[in-house]
Amino acid sequence: MSTLNSTFIGTAIGLLRHAEQPGTRQFILSGLNQWRNSLPSARDRPFHHAISLIHAQSPAADSVQGLSRAVGISRRQLQRIFRKRLGVSPKVYLRFYRFERTFRFLQRHGWVPLSAVAFRYGYADAAHLIREFRAFTGATPRVLLREESEALVGL
Repeated sequence: MSTLNSTFIGTAIGLLRHAEQPGTRQFILSGLNQWRNSLPSARDRPFHHAISLIHAQSPAADSVQGLSRAVGISRRQLQRIFRKRLGVSPKVYLRFYRFERTFRFLQRHGWVPLSAVAFRYGYADAAHLIREFRAFTGATPRVLLREESEALVGL
């Protein structure tokens, strides 16, 4: 994760890790979404095609190899394009996007068995999902959901 320190997504991850208020996490994720939507459209069709496959949750976007095949460029080319455009590798972006979708699902649905959520979002198991949450936010899903509910009660 140390390669993320100087990137926009890396900054967002750092802010998520240190966010004390659930509203702050929502603000960070909303800002990230706005930034993603404002990426300049350019002659870089492979990049835009890859992003659209990821956001459409295409089966081709389950791995970097599948994504590069679907876009029609080598894995290495895809890595270069992502690093140039986003500052992170496609693998890190895929991980973060999956985390973001999972986090939003848990926010909407509250406490759901993590094994079911892990299966739904393609994690190997609940332990893997928890490790990803810790990597991106510094906390487990349970802690984050508790903080969310406490913040709502405090309003």
